[in-house]
Amino acid sequence: MKEFLTEHPCPTLKRDCYQILNGLWHFQIVKDGCKTKYNDYIEVPYSPESIYSGVGKTLLPDEELWYSKTVVIPSYLLEQRRIILHFGAVDQICDVYINGKFVTQHIGGYTPFQIDITNFIDNYIANIELRVKDYTEKSELSRGKQSLTPRGIFYPCQSGIWQTVWMESVPLEYIKNVKIIPNVDLSCIDIEVSTTIKRTCMVKMNGQSYLLETNQLNRIPIKNPHLWSCEYPYLYPVSIIFQEDKVETYFGMRKIEVKQNGGIPYIYLNNKPVFFNGVLDQGYYGKGLYTPENTNVFKKDILDIKKLGFNTVRKHIKMESPLFYYYCDVLGILVIQDMINGGGKYLNALIASPLLFNFTLKDHHYSLFRRNNPLARVQFENEIREMIELLQIHPSVVMYTAFNEGWGQYDSKRIFEFIKNLDSSRLIDPASGWFDQGIGDIVSKHCYFKKYQYEPDKLGRATILSEYGGYSFGEKRFFYGHCKDELAYIKKIKDTISTQIAPFVDSGLNGAIFTQLYDVFGEKNGLKEDNGSLKRIPDGWFEMKKW
Repeated sequence: MKEFLTEHPCPTLKRDCYQILNGLWHFQIVKDGCKTKYNDYIEVPYSPESIYSGVGKTLLPDEELWYSKTVVIPSYLLEQRRIILHFGAVDQICDVYINGKFVTQHIGGYTPFQIDITNFIDNYIANIELRVKDYTEKSELSRGKQSLTPRGIFYPCQSGIWQTVWMESVPLEYIKNVKIIPNVDLSCIDIEVSTTIKRTCMVKMNGQSYLLETNQLNRIPIKNPHLWSCEYPYLYPVSIIFQEDKVETYFGMRKIEVKQNGGIPYIYLNNKPVFFNGVLDQGYYGKGLYTPENTNVFKKDILDIKKLGFNTVRKHIKMESPLFYYYCDVLGILVIQDMINGGGKYLNALIASPLLFNFTLKDHHYSLFRRNNPLARVQFENEIREMIELLQIHPSVVMYTAFNEGWGQYDSKRIFEFIKNLDSSRLIDPASGWFDQGIGDIVSKHCYFKKYQYEPDKLGRATILSEYGGYSFGEKRFFYGHCKDELAYIKKIKDTISTQIAPFVDSGLNGAIFTQLYDVFGEKNGLKEDNGSLKRIPDGWFEMKKW
């Protein structure tokens, strides 16, 4: 059995009393709801489509995936306490049953959910059953780059449990969430401790103790704050005690904004200009699909990204495990987080044509952008809220991307305002690539097949080249520019940076995101093989200061 995880699965809300439920589960794939006796096993948290799961079978839209696992709850955990069952992510629609009784349904394959199962436990036994449906692009639900007919930039689908399942014991009244908003200019944080009942709690941090009201924002001064940055990723540890409950968390003091300097808009981190020198990370991991072999892969990837000279990673059309963002916080890498696209089957002519022809469309044309279903639009916005609630505490996350290349794009002005109201401490790219609606902090372009030429934004927004490169060598598969050998490949990267990126850094280009980190199925344009090994790129090759 694989040991996927050796750490606490939620480093921003840690308790001592928890149990990881990864490993072998019973499973079956059935049609028409005809569940039978469980005879087969699956390795959780790997989707059944992956090699690591031990299954290697695709769940089709007319099928159901059932899981089952029986857990014995130690008697001491049920004495005056509650049992919370956590799912990191289950793709795409999940019904949960405990001891044969329906408990809840969660829709959305990328965000975590949790359930208080205490009242469903019988004689210290919890038989956990899941019924999972996954329609991929046959519905308008979020699906990322998954496709039932993968080709080019769209990849094989995956389904079911793909992040950690775990259980923890909490008191009758407990801490549900912690929100911490840093304010660098005022040298303070605003903190909200959400609890099951409004009381006071004790917050210990920075050598001081503070008695705070729960379920409301409280302000705590931070004397002589240590600022979080890529070079010095300083994190403040925090302990919170609420009645009998105690959790450990952390935060980083950092500020991100766009402001003018000499009439040119620049991105500033902690009141200093910063260039988003980044790499695109699809979050596909070879034999594990959405799930790496173990969580140490996250750490290695981030160290490799920094080793190559990058300071930024764009997590592309995928939500990642909390431990990924934790390592970004600890190791010091900036994160641009994409929202997960959905909608109906895209019009290829619409979403691909702007790569070669310069035109735009208003995004209130729901039928063109395949966003006709109002319930799916509501669900997308619910997922945005869930994502931001999870990510808001991570100092590494500095920007959100609402839509990418018109995939399921709609009402981006309203969505921009919606995201800003949820989290005003980050930058927002409303429409990465094309179909810009003239709003937001950022205007971002994608450039393949032709030479990039920087142009300042007429509306005074900060400009980012949010995708470029895509070069490959060796095996000819899907690519944006094929090189005859490795030396030509390295030279191509060098020429692009030195002639198309570096000359504009001081005149208004605020970032450039290279495509991409990994080879992913037919896309052989990664800096790493799909097994995680780095290709022979010189250390520091992408450091902008060298150019």
